[in-house]
Amino acid sequence: IVLGTLHWEEGVTNGKRNKKDISMAVFPSDNLSYEYAALIPLPLEPHTLPGDEMGLIEIDGKMMGMTMCYEETQLWLGRALRKDGAGAFVSLANNLAFTKSRVGLRLSGLYSRLSAAENGVYVLRSTNTGETYVANPYGKVVAKASSNKRQILISEVFIR
Repeated sequence: IVLGTLHWEEGVTNGKRNKKDISMAVFPSDNLSYEYAALIPLPLEPHTLPGDEMGLIEIDGKMMGMTMCYEETQLWLGRALRKDGAGAFVSLANNLAFTKSRVGLRLSGLYSRLSAAENGVYVLRSTNTGETYVANPYGKVVAKASSNKRQILISEVFIR
């Protein structure tokens, strides 16, 4: 289970309360949970503070990398996660701004597919309104949920 939320921080920037964008991965069967604060938050939100470290999750001795929203566009981050041992990626994105634009939804999801192909790993992309899918190590979407609908997507993923 991958969840997205906010963590409110002390202080104010430009009249807005400081926050961090947080994604959490929960594995009930193993009693494991991980929290990742976006390392590179959206630059247009100066009140969103960056996290302190890259998001790496260890599952049964294998590593997965986590990214959030704007970080999808930062392809160097995927390369760094792969270099640090991530054998698959999980990307959580807020695509609320694109709900009325099919083109916007489509374009926003291309970065994760590119990252899958560039790094040769599966990418699990989860969004609130956009393209939720699983891309294989060639960037091909192998499982997909419908946009703008609540759904559960189940797919087999191999962690390198």
